Amino acid sequence: MKVSAMPRPIAYWVYLLYGALILVGLVSMVRYIPMLFPPAQYDFRAYYAAGYAVIHQLSIYEKHVDYQPAFLYMPITALFFVPLAWFPMTTALWIWYGINLVVWGIWVWLLIAHIPFTRGQKLWVIVTAVVLPASIDILLLGQITHLIMLGIVASLVLLRRGASGWAGVIIGVLIIIKVQLVLIGLIFPWRKDVRGALATAATVGMGIILSALALGWATVGEWVNAMQHKADVSAIFPINQSLSAIITRFFVPQVVQTAVLGVDNVQQIPVYAILTPVWLAQWLVASIIIVIGWYTYQRTRTITDVDMQAAIVLPIMLLVTPLSWDSYMVYLLWPIAVLWAKVRHTRDVIWLILIVGCMMVHRFWRVLVLQSHSPLVLIWGCVAMLCCWWAIIRIGNRSAREEDQNGTN
Repeated sequence: MKVSAMPRPIAYWVYLLYGALILVGLVSMVRYIPMLFPPAQYDFRAYYAAGYAVIHQLSIYEKHVDYQPAFLYMPITALFFVPLAWFPMTTALWIWYGINLVVWGIWVWLLIAHIPFTRGQKLWVIVTAVVLPASIDILLLGQITHLIMLGIVASLVLLRRGASGWAGVIIGVLIIIKVQLVLIGLIFPWRKDVRGALATAATVGMGIILSALALGWATVGEWVNAMQHKADVSAIFPINQSLSAIITRFFVPQVVQTAVLGVDNVQQIPVYAILTPVWLAQWLVASIIIVIGWYTYQRTRTITDVDMQAAIVLPIMLLVTPLSWDSYMVYLLWPIAVLWAKVRHTRDVIWLILIVGCMMVHRFWRVLVLQSHSPLVLIWGCVAMLCCWWAIIRIGNRSAREEDQNGTN
């Protein structure tokens, strides 16, 4: 954990480079500050409309308010937003914005309180959590991701303290909110924790049953159809940084319609395919996911530390799920924190620079794709996830060797 393990002159330059990345993040935030007052929170309008639909006995998967995106969560989730839907939209937007700010602060505090850091490392983690583009995007869009991150951190803290049943309940609730989070539940079979696995399964099953009882099985069917439709139309959208999206983008041309330099500067930008045939993309995706899964199992199956287990599972989850929005990269704050806590050498911080640097580059994808119509400029979020996965595997192997040596001595 000691920074003194690095050659001092090299350490200065490495930390200076990481500081430069943080500065880039701070500068990029300036452009978005006006958008936070008042907050637009486009995604929150879907949550609000779902609560509104429950109150007025309407379909929660149809459009009911202006500028409303699709509601894609399990039907029971709509009940969570009923209290906010009693307020006018303008008031509800500010309430949700305040909730997001508080929740963001709580999970960052819980994270740095749970993982042992030096004072300097603690500062680096906090600043990274603040300037990370995903953190700001969640506020801008009014997403529920900060609340999910709080649940992830809280469940891992509970798991560390032996309360696996409650940890399983929280993870079950998270899966009800976002089905993609089902891979977090792999921690329980990895740890051979039957109680946590059963608690997770029971919570998810209860969510499905309560959804059907409260809103009808037809509504559950609407949710499944909405999820399938969203997966189809968003398979290769630029902010989707899953392995599936990144690889498919090399084989399938697309036209991106996005605001490049401002909301009034919407442009249609072609992104050309580089490889053929298209069917090869699916084989590549499946093969790479299998290789990642097999390699991870071989290299980390003896790891018992829950912090490391979660740090391994989270980037894999982002890589293998079909839809992995760039705002989901906030989940990488857990493995980033673990990496900071286990810094030993210069190359450890270099991996952190690569992870955060790729996230910062992805922030400017709209400008990059305007300059180059290649799918290569749309891969940086996925590269950050891959770097995070590899860095954690590397640290895990080193920790295992140290434990073996200590046991031998």
